[in-house]
Amino acid sequence: MARAIAQIIAETGVGTVFGVPGQRVLPLFHELVNGLGVTLIVTRHEQGAAFMADLNARVSGFGCCVATSGPGATNLLTGIASAWMDSVPMVAITAQAATDEFGHYGIQEGTGVGRTPDVLAMFAATTKAALRPMTPEEVLPATREAVRLARSGRPGPTHLDIPSDMLRLIQGRLAGYLAAVPTWRNTALHDHPE
Repeated sequence: MARAIAQIIAETGVGTVFGVPGQRVLPLFHELVNGLGVTLIVTRHEQGAAFMADLNARVSGFGCCVATSGPGATNLLTGIASAWMDSVPMVAITAQAATDEFGHYGIQEGTGVGRTPDVLAMFAATTKAALRPMTPEEVLPATREAVRLARSGRPGPTHLDIPSDMLRLIQGRLAGYLAAVPTWRNTALHDHPE
């Protein structure tokens, strides 16, 4: 699945993706540098990655930053807010706890279940859309929608929060995977005009 997500990002024409690796997002990092023509710049802090993606979008027309779950995601927020204020088209991709960990206080879980922070709600205030696909069938359409919304109408940042078990999927094994995944989804769409 990470390969297909990386291909969608590469198809945007973004030449450089900025981010900080972490365990949950490593499959996407691996695929971004695996022959797709995308340069991955590993930054020292997620906030720097967001600001660099913002600047890259201002120069080239589109930006992308990637971070892991929990504090990796929340560290992106200041840079995303800057892009929001200036209507900069970019996608922030974060990893999330695996779907079977939701509500069980997994390491760096940010689902808003129980006492965990709600990463989507945090991003909803400063993005055109904050999306979390919950099944394998939703991941690629959500990725395409995040890119489309970032560029459409009045441009602006979007956020895609992908559960780590979705990133680890191998495309040939999608059918029938996670039949028991909860259908709960917290998708926040901001009223920012397209």
